[in-house]
This record gives sequence, structure tokens and C-alpha cells, in this order.
Amino acid sequence: MDIVADVMQPRVLVVSPGDRVAYVREVMLGQRIHAVPVFDDEDRAIGIITATDLIDAPHGDIEVADLMTRDVVTVARDEPVAEAARLMRANRLHHLLVTQDGEVVGILSSFDLLRVVEESAHRARSSGN
Repeated sequence: MDIVADVMQPRVLVVSPGDRVAYVREVMLGQRIHAVPVFDDEDRAIGIITATDLIDAPHGDIEVADLMTRDVVTVARDEPVAEAARLMRANRLHHLLVTQDGEVVGILSSFDLLRVVEESAHRARSSGN
């Protein structure tokens, strides 16, 4: 059984609530990512901004704080992948922040979960089941 730590992305780029949307758009395009956590001055996750949020941005000169989702849904790194999938589906999300002892240690996307499904199907075919 896979746990979140096995499939999450451990490298998490973060932005600040005062950063400009144009900057975040540039970072997300350059890194080919679809979500970035928003951290305050004390390194606490206070929100998340996604590619979908950027679509709704009227222009790039507004602050991240004006667009970010403030209700951040997290999952513990040692939770089963199925629990992460349940949280995503129940909350209609494509990204979860992964935590350990209250600290953000990764990010998990719906694409990461699709990779688990794909790999488990491949394992099942390879084993002759």
C-alpha cells in the first residue's frame, strides 16, 4: 500500500501573499507546475494559488493574497494514498499540501495519484493477474 510520502513532490516552491500575480504566473510557467503554496513571514502555509486562480486574474499587478484560496487542505505524509484521494475528491481539489509534525514537507497533485493508478495497473499486468 502506497503512502503519500511515496508519491508526493518533496520540492515545494512557495510565494508570499504580497507577491504580484504576474511573478507567480511566470514561476509556475517556468517550473511547469499548477499550484504554489502561499507562506507568511513566519513560514506558515496560509493559502494556495493555482493555475485556475490565475485564469481569473484580471491583470498581473494584483497581489497573491487577493486570489489565493485561504482554506488549505493538508494530508500527513504517512497517510495512505487512498486517504489523499478521498480528501481531494471530497473537497474537489487537485492539490494537497503534505505535512509532517505541522510542517509542509511536500505537495501532492491529482497527477501524482494518476501515476499511482497507472503503475498499479502495470504491476497487475506484469504479474499476470
